[in-house]
Order: sequence, then C-alpha cells, then structure tokens
Amino acid sequence: RGDVMKISRRNVLAVSASAPVLAGLPASAAPQRILAVIEAGNQAAHSPPVAHALEKFRQALTEHGAVLETATGNEVAAGVTFAVVLAAPGAALANGFPSGSAASTAGVVPEQFRIAPGKWSGQDALLVSAGDIRGFVYGVLELAEQVRFGGAAALRLKQEISDKPANRVRSVARAFCSEIEDKPWFYAHEFWQGYLDMLASCRFNRFNFSLGIGYDFPRGVT
Repeated sequence: RGDVMKISRRNVLAVSASAPVLAGLPASAAPQRILAVIEAGNQAAHSPPVAHALEKFRQALTEHGAVLETATGNEVAAGVTFAVVLAAPGAALANGFPSGSAASTAGVVPEQFRIAPGKWSGQDALLVSAGDIRGFVYGVLELAEQVRFGGAAALRLKQEISDKPANRVRSVARAFCSEIEDKPWFYAHEFWQGYLDMLASCRFNRFNFSLGIGYDFPRGVT
C-alpha cells in the first residue's frame, strides 16, 4: 500500500494506546455509547461485508465496556456521546468533517478509505469515507483494531488516517497436503471464520486454496 497515511500504520497502535492523553481525557472518560451512522442509499456502506466489519467493531468495543448502536441518515439516539459516520466522499453526512488533503481526496481509487475526526450533529465523531465496499470494510476494521488495543478512547483521533493499496492484487495461499494433518482445520467452521477475518483485517483481497503441492516430477514424492 502507498504511503499516504498522515498516521502511519506502523505507528497506529502506539497512537491508539495514547489516545486518552492526546484527547486530554482520562481513559475512564471514553465514550460508552457509540453510534454508527450509515449514509442512506449508499449501497456499498449497507452491504453485508460492511455489516460484518461493523460486527467486528462492535465486538472490539464490547471487550472494552462500550456498546455500538446503528442508525441511518441523521437519526440521533439519546445518550450517545460519540459517532462513527460511514459516507461516500462529498456526501451530505460528511459536511461536518475536514475535506482532507489533496492526496487523500483526489481521484478515490478502489479499496481506498479515509478516517477523519470532526463533528456530527454537534457530537464528536469520526468519518469513515470510501468509494466501494472494500474501502468501507478496511476503514471499519482499522477502527476495530485500534479499539482492540487502545479501548474506546482510541477513537478520539487528532489526525486523519488515509490509506490506499499499492498493489491491486494481494493474495495468500493455503495448501491442503495431508488428510491426517489438514482435515481437522479444513472441516472446522470456527477456523475458517477466524482465518478469513484475519485475511480481511490484513487487507488481502485474494485467497488461493491449493490441493496438494505442485512438483516438476510425478514420482518419488511423499
């Protein structure tokens, strides 16, 4: 992926851990009720993969004593103190957020996402902006990772995060080579759920399941 982050991914966990200090708030003051606002009519943001990413985000928040609620459009839930807005670049829901740098907003490419701090309906909020399904998935999973290591206070970003792929295809292979050693994981639903979730979090966009290993000769292979 290209070096377009204002906060580099290498440093993102360190930034997450220090988020309460950056925001000038103690960790105990982190928001406990968080609202995910999804742009109405945005098919990518309302897709099943994005819903699954939001569920991973919800799980990360739950581990730290926070809850995630969802809404569409400008619905405001009472008692919510922080919002995460999912919207396309230039959407009306993005009006309360900075427009971003030229590098992060000019010519949005597939799988690109931008996370920017700002305001929504008078509340502190983050904008997750993307032009396609994978962009939204990667943006939401980025937030889930920060929360997992830094708690809900890690959402109090002071700088935007913008990222896009340097390689169009990012693939990983897994080989089935032995019935004795490989059948247990091959038939385990829990394994595949966790494994594929991990690949999505690491932003692989291709998966190659290989039966056996190819050799240059057909005999004497054990």
